[in-house]
This record gives sequence, C-alpha cells and structure tokens, in this order.
Amino acid sequence: MWLVYSLATAVCWGLVLATVKKSYDSFSPTTFVLIGSIAALLILFPFALINNGKLVLWPLLPIATLVAALFIFEFYALEKGKLSLTGTVLNTYPIFTFLLARLFLGESTTLLTRLGVGLILVGIITLSLENWEEVKKIRSKKWLFWGLAGAFATGAGDFFIKDMISAYGPYSYSLAFVVGWLFIALIIAVFDRKNIKIKLS
Repeated sequence: MWLVYSLATAVCWGLVLATVKKSYDSFSPTTFVLIGSIAALLILFPFALINNGKLVLWPLLPIATLVAALFIFEFYALEKGKLSLTGTVLNTYPIFTFLLARLFLGESTTLLTRLGVGLILVGIITLSLENWEEVKKIRSKKWLFWGLAGAFATGAGDFFIKDMISAYGPYSYSLAFVVGWLFIALIIAVFDRKNIKIKLS
C-alpha cells in the first residue's frame, strides 16, 4: 500500500511543480508563497484540528518551520530555469532523502532501493539527452545548480518530515508545518515587498 501512496504523492508533486511554474506568468515566487501560506491555513489547519492534531512547540514547531523554509526554497529554484531542465533535476530529491536517511538514521538499503536510485539517475540522464540541444544553448549552468540545490532542500525536508511524523503523528506535524510556512512567508514578504505582484489577465 505504501507504494500506491508514494506514487500518488509523486504524481501530485509533479502537478504542483508544473502548476507553480505556469503561475509565474502571473505571480512572483514571493506572491505564490504568501498565497500558499493563506491557502494552507484555510485548508490544512482546520483539517488537522478536526483530526485531533496538537501544536507541539518543541521540537516539532521549529523543525516543521525549517522544513517549510526548505520547501519554499524549491519554488524559488524553480524560477531559475525551464521546467523541463530545472524541474527535472529538482525531482532527484528522493536520492538526497535516501542518502540522509542512510547517513544519519543508519537505514539499511535493499538491492531494490539501490536499483530505484539508479533508475532515477538513468531517468535524469535520459531526459537531459532528450533536451540536449536546449542544454547546449544555455551557457550558464545556473539551472543545474538551482535544480540540485532545490532537490537537496526537498530531500532534506522529507528526511525531517519522516522523523517528526513518526514521533508526533501526521496531524500534529501538519499544524506545525502550516504555522511554520506562514511564519516564513511573512518574513519573506517583509523583505521582498517589491515582488508581491499579481498580473491580472
């Protein structure tokens, strides 16, 4: 059953990246993050409360806030290149989750897990070759840097999420995540006020 949930999550996250990238025609990343924080507050906060989630101030809230910051970074990384390139590299984040879990939690790895990581790498190489003419036209390799940085941020976020959900449950984690996201969004909004723009078209 875990595989079904994992695949459904992967599909949803792919839709998120495509939708976010398209939204940048009308929104800045800062605007998107701010609107996202309000949407999370209106949807996820009551959902977590109904399911008896509790706001745990320590250590859940600061770690969930860190995860929110890591995930928000991905939205800025996505702005730095075409979805077919930067977005593809961003989706290597399971490799970083795998490596962090291996290094810090001592999780054992099966042959199937290592095969999965290998397939992710093969997929990235294949997609890069498909877009090779496009890659060659780009002199700056910033898209690769931002893609890898965003992938690491998301992978690290997933690593922390797993530990916190195991300790406190998904609903208490969701409450802390929403509060953390709102806190980070407000800080960004204060320092990046000039980029809070919506193009009405």
